[in-house]
Amino acid sequence: MKTREIVLARGVGVDVGGIERELASLWRDASKRSRHHGQVTRACSWNLVVHCADDATFNAARTVVDEAVRYVPSRTLMLKPRPNASVTDGKEVEAWVTAACQAAAGGGKLLCTEEVTIESRGPEGVAHMPALVRALTVPDVPTALYWAGPPPTSSSALNILLAGVDRLVIDTQALPEGVEGDLARLAHVGGLLDGLLLADLTWLRTASLRSVIASLFDAPVGPAPLDRLKRVRIQATRGAVPAAKLLVGWLASRLGW
Repeated sequence: MKTREIVLARGVGVDVGGIERELASLWRDASKRSRHHGQVTRACSWNLVVHCADDATFNAARTVVDEAVRYVPSRTLMLKPRPNASVTDGKEVEAWVTAACQAAAGGGKLLCTEEVTIESRGPEGVAHMPALVRALTVPDVPTALYWAGPPPTSSSALNILLAGVDRLVIDTQALPEGVEGDLARLAHVGGLLDGLLLADLTWLRTASLRSVIASLFDAPVGPAPLDRLKRVRIQATRGAVPAAKLLVGWLASRLGW
């Protein structure tokens, strides 16, 4: 069914200490409008924390998040740590809130989600980020950390934000070109915390290709030809090299190489 978006507020600047108060005010306003648009339901099945190292990464991640929350209602925290930025007007941390509802065509219930953007400047501003994340996540729902852009290959870059995180989402397609051992350095990430699940968007994109390859050896062909396999050659564009490496790793694990 086609949906339409009703924006309650987009990018409203707020004092960091007043973020929850501003969100509560937005939902009160939404309730007043409900007689025009339908019953308002504030929905949150996940906390989604998105780390964006630069503005280009932020803009790209915003597009991904806007699409994702249509299917998975979340409280989204968009983080913009800028440790090398100069502090202006004494503001080491600034915040903006956005709230929007998805309404089914023809009226009915509104499912509403919220987004908080936090930008920190200078080392001291960045140091406030983990505490703000912990304070703003909704309790009793799982939390995912989406590290947008090049995945971190150093545990020190991650540990500060991983407290309370259930799932870490990365995209190995964003790894810098020509970096040897890039995937190997990521291997430790999933073991940083007990119970932390690691999800790679590039791995998920290869799912259909892996399914097609596996189907080639369904009955009546069967797996016998694989026993005679001596060499595998994969051709990939430069931007798809991480996906090709993951595909090789999958083949090796399935074939017991």
